[in-house]
Parts: sequence; C-alpha cells; structure tokens
Amino acid sequence: MKVLHLAKFYPPDHGGMESIVATLAEGAVARGWSADVLCTRRHWRTCVDAGPGEGLVVRAGQLGMLLSTPISPALVQETRRRVADADVVHVHLPNPMAALALLLAPRPRRMLLHWHSDVVTQSTARRLLGPLERWLLRRADLIVATSQAYLEASEQLAPFRAKATVVPLGIGDNAAEPVDAQRVRAWRARVPAGRIVLALGRMTGYKGFDVLIDAARELSEDVTVVIVGGGALLDSLTRRAAAATRGAKVWFTGPLSTVDRDALFAIADVFCLPSTSRAEAFGVALVEAMAAGKAVVASDIPGSGVGWVNACGLGVPPRDAPALAAALRRVLDDRTLAERMGRDARLRYMELFTAAAMNNRFDDLYRQLTVGLR
Repeated sequence: MKVLHLAKFYPPDHGGMESIVATLAEGAVARGWSADVLCTRRHWRTCVDAGPGEGLVVRAGQLGMLLSTPISPALVQETRRRVADADVVHVHLPNPMAALALLLAPRPRRMLLHWHSDVVTQSTARRLLGPLERWLLRRADLIVATSQAYLEASEQLAPFRAKATVVPLGIGDNAAEPVDAQRVRAWRARVPAGRIVLALGRMTGYKGFDVLIDAARELSEDVTVVIVGGGALLDSLTRRAAAATRGAKVWFTGPLSTVDRDALFAIADVFCLPSTSRAEAFGVALVEAMAAGKAVVASDIPGSGVGWVNACGLGVPPRDAPALAAALRRVLDDRTLAERMGRDARLRYMELFTAAAMNNRFDDLYRQLTVGLR
C-alpha cells in the first residue's frame, strides 16, 4: 500500500513542516508502507531523488513565489501523473498550489488533509483561495489537526469537525545520542561569554524575533541571545539588533546543521519562542527544545496549540516585549527553576511528542482509511 505526501518543500529545505513530512515518510516505510513525496523546489527544473525505503522524492520545478506560494505548473502535471498510484494522498496544508493541483487531478482513492495551520498572515491569499480551500475540505476523507486548541479555534475547520481528528506533531529524540562534544566546545568558544537565550526559526514576521530583540534590551549585559535560522528578514533583523545600545547581545547564526543546533541546545540556559500569531500553530522548534530538556519561554497565542504544547514552560502575551523580558529574567536568574522546567519539558516530550507516537497514530489512520481497498 502506498502513501503519497503532497507538501510544499522537503529536506534539505529547512523548516518545521519539512522535517515533519520527512519523519512521517520514514515512519510509514518503517511500518510497512511505500511512501513517495511530491513537493516543489526553489529551481525551475523538476528533479527526482531517492526517498525513504524504495520511495521517491519528486521535486517539481517552480517559476517563483507569490503570496508565500510556489508557482509550479510542474506540480500540477506531476500530481495528475502520480495520484492514481497512491492508496492515500496525505496533503500538508497550507499549500494553495497543491490544492489547485488536486482540483485538476484524478480523484484520489483516499485523501487525508494534514492541517498544520490556517492561512493567517496573508489576507489577500485567504480571500482568493477560500473557495479552493473549502472544496478541498469537503473532498477530504479525513482532516488531521495538530492540537485540540487549534481545531476548536479554526474558523476554516469549523464546518468539518465531524471528520476531523487530532494528532500532535512528533520529532525524533535529539537527546537519545550524546551531543558532539567538539561542536559544543566550538560553540562555547564562539558565543560571547555569559548566559544564553536560544531561539530558532525562519526569519519571517510571525516568528516575533523583532519582539525578542526588543526584550533583549531589558536583559543584563552578561546575556547573549542566539537566534538560529535564515530567511527574508535576516538582514533587517540584524540591523535592528545592531542598533540596540543597551541590554543583552543579540547574535544571528544563519541556518545551521542539526549537529550544530543540538550543540547550541546543550549550552543554552533557556529557549524562547516569541511568535506573534496563529500562523505558529504548534511550534516544532518548541518541541525540539523540550526534547533537549530545556526550560522554555513562549508566547501564549490565543487559538494556537503553542500554549498547550508549552504546558511546562512560561507563557507570555504575544508582542509584549517587557513581559517576555521579565519571563526570561525569571528563568535566567533561578537555576533551580530552570532545571525543574527542563526536566518537566523532557518528560512531556516523551509522553506526547515523540516521532514514534505520531507515526503510530498515522499508521492507524492510514489503515482505517484503506479498509476495503485492493
């Protein structure tokens, strides 16, 4: 039996959704499924790579980006070709180009919509694509949200809750193996001395790194805020941080490998997720910090799953730099509190957010959907 994942991008492209798609594809193969991935790439030419097991990763060429959406006639063509071979088409949303491709493709045997987030920040895209999105929701055999909180808050999902279920996102255990000691030493030598606040994610508006920079001005000078990731706003955020005349140092690393990320988790005193809107529906980086046993300070975003994920950490109102700074100071200044929060976060990860738990649940859903096929 075959699963076809239809996603926006796939590793080595960086991002929370990209890593989740890879984990799901690998998990399906480990449980006896065949798994292909169909996505876009940041180049005009389509290419085909080896995927998990004997599966393929088909990367459709794109002509460019519009409203955060890859414009890819090739994705439409590849979807038409490949949907008929799949028993379950697992669609990762938001992804307007994939929705258009499915509208023009043969009807899938079974279709599962994985609702990672509403379209929140792109109001123009939301208006233009609303009818296509509603068609896709009506057509789906099953809808999967990442938290009960997000499912209940989503206006788009409200008419379709009868065929929706919740499966929390899960990741591999980044603390299962020892951290590379040489990388840890290298990062300790590179990062300015003092206590470390770590944050990571794409440099885009809803991630709230501008708020974290403002909060850093209220932290003491022996603190370094290390922000990992790349994206369109990296240069402007770097300039904003450089303009600060007081407070903690803010240091941008750009994109990093998993090995380097884990080394930074090892030396960080606290992890911060300063996101500002429901576009941050879950927070994969938050779960990575929890798996590493780190105390977490995160925005408590109304209608998002972040507050539920971060039940063992400290929550602050989004876009409230003074509140964010106060919460970070509280954890930085109380090592006993930070250690307890980190232990509790690690336990919560093990209970709810492992890759195995997520993959086992999707294996069950795939089997339920395909009863009677073939």
